[in-house]
Amino acid sequence: MTGTIFVETLRRSWRQMIYWGLGFAIYAIYPFLMVPNEASLETLKDITDGFNPEFLAAFGIDSTSFSSVAGLVGYSFFGYLLLMISIFSVIAGLNISANEEDNGIMDMVLSLPVKRWQVIVEKLFAYIVMLIGILAIAFMGLMFGSSLSQIEVDITTTRFLEGIVNVIPGAVLVMCFTAFIGVLVRQRSLATAIAGSFVVISYLVDGIGRAANNDTADTIRQISIFAHYNGTKILETGLTWGTVIMLSVIAGVLAVGTIELFKRRDIAV
Repeated sequence: MTGTIFVETLRRSWRQMIYWGLGFAIYAIYPFLMVPNEASLETLKDITDGFNPEFLAAFGIDSTSFSSVAGLVGYSFFGYLLLMISIFSVIAGLNISANEEDNGIMDMVLSLPVKRWQVIVEKLFAYIVMLIGILAIAFMGLMFGSSLSQIEVDITTTRFLEGIVNVIPGAVLVMCFTAFIGVLVRQRSLATAIAGSFVVISYLVDGIGRAANNDTADTIRQISIFAHYNGTKILETGLTWGTVIMLSVIAGVLAVGTIELFKRRDIAV
């Protein structure tokens, strides 16, 4: 690999990384400001205790979610982080090939002395670097937010870092899925609809499976990437490396599939 496409992709898009990162950093501070004292945390717990447990389970909330700062941050920030970062992943996946083919830019890129697989690999790595950059800025927001908390924060820096790392495999999987669909269907609008539906349906399947709380629903729920994310409990349980590896392998298979399809297709004119 020459690295030219990688560097050019970063040069053109690095500002997006900063903007997305700052947005998530601000969002990361929010949970620590929600409860200025122990009494506020207890009040929040009392409010949620009044709801139906099955209803709360659909959102990943249980009896321990608001009993500590770790539970609050796990639900309020990490519980929704993969869903929100998936928006970036879908945009990035479309930018790997579909958007540039529609705009006629890909023809110019392929006129350069580069192989097709290099285009996909270097652009994919560039967007993964940006994803990590976004999450690194969000991590700084978490650390800053914890320093503002008036309640003792029962979360170590390592646990915060594990929470951030836990998002990466799922977000990369969504990115690779979008890139694969973009090359497969050859229509940006259709690829956007399919990738967006994949994320939304996956999220709904996970929520409904939690609420149903039976073996059949739990089995069906396993097809959802969110079922393997476990963001609401990551600060309490830590990383599950088996899940990280599984999602990473699926993302890798989708990336290889994208490369093979791209090598065999014509560029839109």
